[in-house]
Amino acid sequence: MVLFFSLVLMVSMTTWAVPVHDSYGGAVGYSMDSEGGRSNGGGSPATEEDSLIHTFLADGREYTLKLERYSIRGEQFEVIVEEESGERTSYTPGPSRTYFGTVAGDPYGSAAAIVMADGSVHARVYLKGGATLFVVDDSVVQRRGWEAAEFTFPATNMAQYRDKSSTDEVYSFILAVDASYDYYQDFSTSQEVVDYIEFSLAAVHTLYVRDAMLAPRLGQILLRTSQDHCPYEGLDQGDVLSTLRDIWGDAASAPSFTNVAYVSSRWAGMAYMPGIASINSGGNDGYFDVIFRHELGHNWGAADWHAGSSDGGVPEGATIMSGNSFGRISGPTVHTFLSHRDTYFSDRHVHPVGLEERISYPPYAMLGLYEIMEGTTVFELDPTENDHDANGDSLFLVSFDSTTAKGLSITSSDAGLPQINLGDTPWGTEDFFFYEIENSRGLRDRGVVYFRVAPPYKRIPRERLSIESVSSYQPGSGDASHVLDGDLSTIWHSQWGDNPPPHDIVLAVDSLYTVGGLEYTPRQEGVNGRILSYEVYASVDGETWGDPLVVGEWGNTAGVKNAYFPTLEEARYIRLRSLEGTNNNSSAADIGIWYMPDDTDDPVSLQKYEQSRDRVQIAVGQDRLFLSRPFSETVQGTVRTPSGRTVYSFTVSAGASQIDLPSGMLSRGVYLISLDTPQGHTISRLITP
Repeated sequence: MVLFFSLVLMVSMTTWAVPVHDSYGGAVGYSMDSEGGRSNGGGSPATEEDSLIHTFLADGREYTLKLERYSIRGEQFEVIVEEESGERTSYTPGPSRTYFGTVAGDPYGSAAAIVMADGSVHARVYLKGGATLFVVDDSVVQRRGWEAAEFTFPATNMAQYRDKSSTDEVYSFILAVDASYDYYQDFSTSQEVVDYIEFSLAAVHTLYVRDAMLAPRLGQILLRTSQDHCPYEGLDQGDVLSTLRDIWGDAASAPSFTNVAYVSSRWAGMAYMPGIASINSGGNDGYFDVIFRHELGHNWGAADWHAGSSDGGVPEGATIMSGNSFGRISGPTVHTFLSHRDTYFSDRHVHPVGLEERISYPPYAMLGLYEIMEGTTVFELDPTENDHDANGDSLFLVSFDSTTAKGLSITSSDAGLPQINLGDTPWGTEDFFFYEIENSRGLRDRGVVYFRVAPPYKRIPRERLSIESVSSYQPGSGDASHVLDGDLSTIWHSQWGDNPPPHDIVLAVDSLYTVGGLEYTPRQEGVNGRILSYEVYASVDGETWGDPLVVGEWGNTAGVKNAYFPTLEEARYIRLRSLEGTNNNSSAADIGIWYMPDDTDDPVSLQKYEQSRDRVQIAVGQDRLFLSRPFSETVQGTVRTPSGRTVYSFTVSAGASQIDLPSGMLSRGVYLISLDTPQGHTISRLITP
């Protein structure tokens, strides 16, 4: 379990992309809508109408919210007041006055609102991409997420990425709110505190239902009105969090609450990951939804992917776990939530409740992630295959970009799906494009598709691998064999205590393979021991290793990492050396080895290798190939892309040590050089000019 601080949120609650005034003028008035609900342009006595139309102006544009009253209170909802005497009494608040709905004329818009006890209307309006308006009556008091979004390739386990069946229905879970004494003192009445808490959770509810098919419901509010009896007074932030967990631990293990949020005016955000408890700041305005949507994400297992950090970048811009500017949950974060829903929270009061039938939500375009083999010239895909809709509506692809971010053309297939025209795009290329979907209600979302061009390697089957040696391991829970068991919940871990890197783990293959790289999957739960810098070696006999084939760094994320070799190597043993690991440890959930299949997809035999043990080394220069020693007879050679397309054929004369190539033939990319001797030996090397 990991503690996450969100001090960044103390610095600025809003990022401005254009000059914005604090508020915008707008007419105040009322009328009845066609269904008998109230139309509201400003303050009035509190309403209990089932429908509400609310209008306001921003930048000269009139926005109209079409809202339905919908309670997020759970079946056992209660408000408890801790009195000055320390005695706890029950408080009966007014009826639920939270509303949810859409933005008229804006197919991307969704909104959450509350009619406060004083009649004022407070709303969060989420627009395309997560741009958000903070509305009080007829004024926009704050904007968030209006800056241009930056995108980086997601640090996500592509092989583990979710399937559509995990979002067939919405799941509900129960929240408790522990309102500290200092937070309570910022309000005039208990009802006002309840209103601000309920609205903050309603704003989070909208995002989690729409994007992650998760419906947080309010189970209990505890109002601490006595400073003398408030258990958090005088504690620092870390002690507050642990005390919160201890106080609510028994309740959380009973059939009561999934998560508990502590609300204070003093602290920034902090949370366990994963876990039940979080600290959330009410700030200067009493709202805590922006911080809570992020800290709740930590409780549900999602780490930070802040821009510029080592932990993965911003796959869809500054979404709630990637800087927390946009009112949107990124695809990798949704994937993490769903994984924890089915594992960590499976017995913690999380239950399927079907599809949302009353409140209309825009669909959610789930980030698409594809790996395309080098040499594929045209790749067709259906970007909607992982998208979902909280209402269960049918989804339609309505548009997609005509070019990728790096300029590759995208055309429409006969089926109306995007097909990427890759041509000779080399492996290692990472790119993306946007598309839009629409549900049967006419509501829309924009999604992003990422793709990576990969070398045409295959992974050596696990049953052919074994652990040859390991320099350090924790007996039992950290056995080295766990990297080959196919279970990402088990790990190899270096021995606990004062035992810093380097740490080595050596894998043995049952026969000689032409290998091209190593695949490393970090531990999925927690970060301790994730390898941050490394070396990879290859050997034929397990004794002679030579220099490392690749030296590199990996980010501190749960996504799969690869270390591709600059040339193909014949080997039976692969050593991964951890030079630096999180918290001075080393760990791995899975390790695999990539190999280059031949025409029969069989590995090179050891006997064949022994016959050519003094193999010739191949190097590349400007329009030339160089041999470490000449052959005594004529040799035939080919230059191919890794997918097998022949670029050039040549003959090496006996005694020659270099081969001239056509000028400019070896452009940017990766090539497979093969030399075929009269004795039937084939010498191959992967080169990068």
